[in-house]
Amino acid sequence: MKARDYILPEGYKIKGTNVVFNLEEIYKFCMRWFEHNGWTWAELSYRDSTRSDGGKTIEYNWEARKEFDKYISFVITMDVLTIAKEIEIEEGGRKLKKMKGLIEFSFSAYLEKSEEKFGKGESGKFLRKMYEKYVIRKKIEDAEEVMYREIIELINELKAFLSLHSVE
Repeated sequence: MKARDYILPEGYKIKGTNVVFNLEEIYKFCMRWFEHNGWTWAELSYRDSTRSDGGKTIEYNWEARKEFDKYISFVITMDVLTIAKEIEIEEGGRKLKKMKGLIEFSFSAYLEKSEEKFGKGESGKFLRKMYEKYVIRKKIEDAEEVMYREIIELINELKAFLSLHSVE
């Protein structure tokens, strides 16, 4: 297992409760954001179910990675939950199918540090702590700042998306 320093603790959430959205647009927006910012990402799980009221519950989990250097990597996990019904709206004279309901994003963001350099066990942990504290402390602080800026940028863009699509 690699050492982790959390920048954004697990479970940080943003949500919209009465949002009209196209799930494919959100999916593509997130995919493009990661790719544009130099992240590689993978969908770890996807689950789609129909509820008894005809609505849908869709959940997916992504993990995105970006190398800072050979020792430090950035990792973002993003869980998305939607509980919504399909609706038809008119936009620009055309009828479009969209979803209306709840959409929730849950994040964590952390620095992942390689342990291979020092080995496992107590002596490896001690050496890693000394290395990080006295040799590369500034580099870790810089990495934390970059990681924080990137996760906040993603969260702010998703919040803007939700506020644009919320129905009062």
